[in-house]
Amino acid sequence: MARDLKIGQVLLLPSDAPAEPPPSTSNGETLTDATIATIAKAVAQNEHRSWTSDKVHKDRIKAVTEILKACNRHGVFDNAHRAYILATAYHETNLGQWMVEKWGPSSWQKKYGSKLGNRSDAEGFKYRGRGFVQITGRDHYRNYGDLYGKDFLSDPDQVSEYPLAADILVRGMNEIGFTGPSSTLSKYG
Repeated sequence: MARDLKIGQVLLLPSDAPAEPPPSTSNGETLTDATIATIAKAVAQNEHRSWTSDKVHKDRIKAVTEILKACNRHGVFDNAHRAYILATAYHETNLGQWMVEKWGPSSWQKKYGSKLGNRSDAEGFKYRGRGFVQITGRDHYRNYGDLYGKDFLSDPDQVSEYPLAADILVRGMNEIGFTGPSSTLSKYG
């Protein structure tokens, strides 16, 4: 059933579907800029409510656009994978609205100081979740910094910037796996 979904449908509620549904795409296709724009507008329009600002609406269009362009750059052509990537960004950041983890600290955040390669409570805060997938922990910042040839340990806010945040999301889910190589999208079909 999930394989029959079109891009955007994962985020659309039946009663709130946009007047113009996203275009149908086949698996294996690179999305054109026009198709990406139509999908981004449809997803953002569905999420546009009376209490959201025009800026939030435009930010969501930008987020979906950057993520789908990253899918094209990194060979993600399966519609179910694209939809899952978008759903992850929606769940983790409300499509780019929260690119840095809100800090309480919660009881879970208090544990960051001794997890994920962090060496202190201060590092737990410094290497809190950022980007579309909310990478967390010194080890992830170092590993992704090495992958991109950037120093994320000195400047962790870089992972929140577009289009890098979209690339980290897509490559992490498609090629690398955030919890190891066995957690990439290809494992799930």
